[in-house]
Amino acid sequence: MLHNYRSKIWAIGIFSLLVVCTACAGLVQLSRTPVLNEPHADALKAYASGDWATSARLANARLRANKEDLEAVRILARSSARQGRDDLATSLYENRLGLQSMQSEDHFLLGRMIAGQGNTDLALGVWEKALKEDSNHPEMLESFAGMSAQKSHLEEAVAAASKLADIPGLKAKGLLMQGIFKSLMEDYQGSTKSISQAFSIDPKIKSSFMTDDQQMRLFLKDLLRNGQPGEARNQIDRFYGNLVASDPEISWLMSRIEIQEGQANPKSDWSKKGLEYRQSNPMVLEPAGYIGSARCVKCHNEISESYQHTRHASSFHRGQSLNQLPMPNVPLKDPDDISVNHIVEQKNGQVEIVTKREDQEILRLLVDFAFGTTDRYVTMVGRDINNTYRAARLSHYKSSKDEGWDRTSGDTGAADPDHSVMGQEIHTRDGVVRCLACHVTTPRDFRTNRPDDEKQTAAAADSGIGCEKCHGPGENHLAAIKLGLADLAIRSLTGLSGQNVNKACVDCHTVGDPREVAATPEDPKWVRSAGVTFSQSKCFTESQGQLSCLTCHSPHQPSSNLASFYESKCLTCHSSEKDLNSEVKFKVVACKTNATKDCLNCHMPKVPVPVLHNSLTDHYIRIRKTP
Repeated sequence: MLHNYRSKIWAIGIFSLLVVCTACAGLVQLSRTPVLNEPHADALKAYASGDWATSARLANARLRANKEDLEAVRILARSSARQGRDDLATSLYENRLGLQSMQSEDHFLLGRMIAGQGNTDLALGVWEKALKEDSNHPEMLESFAGMSAQKSHLEEAVAAASKLADIPGLKAKGLLMQGIFKSLMEDYQGSTKSISQAFSIDPKIKSSFMTDDQQMRLFLKDLLRNGQPGEARNQIDRFYGNLVASDPEISWLMSRIEIQEGQANPKSDWSKKGLEYRQSNPMVLEPAGYIGSARCVKCHNEISESYQHTRHASSFHRGQSLNQLPMPNVPLKDPDDISVNHIVEQKNGQVEIVTKREDQEILRLLVDFAFGTTDRYVTMVGRDINNTYRAARLSHYKSSKDEGWDRTSGDTGAADPDHSVMGQEIHTRDGVVRCLACHVTTPRDFRTNRPDDEKQTAAAADSGIGCEKCHGPGENHLAAIKLGLADLAIRSLTGLSGQNVNKACVDCHTVGDPREVAATPEDPKWVRSAGVTFSQSKCFTESQGQLSCLTCHSPHQPSSNLASFYESKCLTCHSSEKDLNSEVKFKVVACKTNATKDCLNCHMPKVPVPVLHNSLTDHYIRIRKTP
């Protein structure tokens, strides 16, 4: 889930550090400044009105009269920070005022200066600590929320926005921010509810990190995702008026409103404009509801049947399917502590893992999900007594040589002996387990503690990764087919450039920070990050945009295990003789050795991954250096 949220945030382009750090410049806190007293009254009044040059001048005058006047030091430090004189402000805070004497306004300004130096994690830490003592500082709440969202800490962002909404006069702004962050968490129902409330309070409300146009487009798409075309139409009329037809994206949304209302006509202007936008933006996902893969079978029976045999369709297990997974019939010894046993129990249709040291139980894990395929590697994930999600300490592996149980990939243990054998804690966001992002169609369908008014989508019935994971929600597609439209209202990867096709795969086929992978793609540890390393290879960069994941891998069919199959793909381009009948449209380049077989061992060898008890193909295609 983390990768998806990150790409959404940067794609929208809303979280500029500079904008976040200068948020709410007009909301200087009168309530947070010291009580007015005669010596500092004019300086404080000037500061509260935003006249920081005057407040600094008056504070300096006080300090010339009494250099030990700490309140004057505080006002000068704040005024200097507001004017961008960070060196002076920092010196005054550190050397004159001291951390113990700092108030909420001072903590906010200190965090803002730290963020301005690029240390956003430290800035968030400063603000988080200050907000625990005083959660009513608007600028700090807004900046903390915006920067938390930029770091993909969306739950924290929503919480801060909620607190902002509780401050008198800021309810609309807080609700608007809350709605934006909920949208980034794919909580479209919560998003539209919060944003609708914000607009009912103030129709012109805007955030400090999105333009009013950006936030309206987000709102419109979420309304359509929730099946509220009428409200989307009202908002378009209110906000865009007669400018709709001149805006391609809003025209596209108007065509989707007509589709959802059942009023779309193949010859209408909106339908034509919607088709033009879809053709110009083939990767965009439809603002629609999910229908589930079962609805796709009627028209795509052959593809659906074939797809069910792929690993994508079987890499997620829950409920009764958990009982079909490999189960040990004896207690499993811990690989690092021989005094610890892990016992997998099946009771009343559920699976539990009990961890004991000698005869003392130290963990009982109720398994909710399992991730992976039984022919390679499967990891169980569940909740302990504290409702904390953990990956099981041991995972089941199967290779061409053997099968068994071993320490779960990524489990580094802990310093505390009791906790080192309990399995790695798994991060959840708004109740959604991180692993779900790449193993199911709609992660929120499987969140814990779901409110009664939040129902699962039809895609929850998918056996694993369903059709709509790559093609996007299908509700508009079904309606468009019924209405006989030329615009099929669905994302199709057919005929797209390699770069666009790869975008659909990269997030889930990257393990680690994409920037680190791109910096050293030849490092064997990134063999699990083909989504990035493949795009760095010379084969891809010189293919004039035609080489893609789909060149060798059909998403609807099980992957071939035959080296000859993939070598034939290589020879389509790397042949000593040009095939005049070839469908390849880019320049044919001969392999320097004129080899006609064994391409993979030289250029895409298998790399051992000991933690998985298997080897994976290196997709950083290149002429490898010999030792």
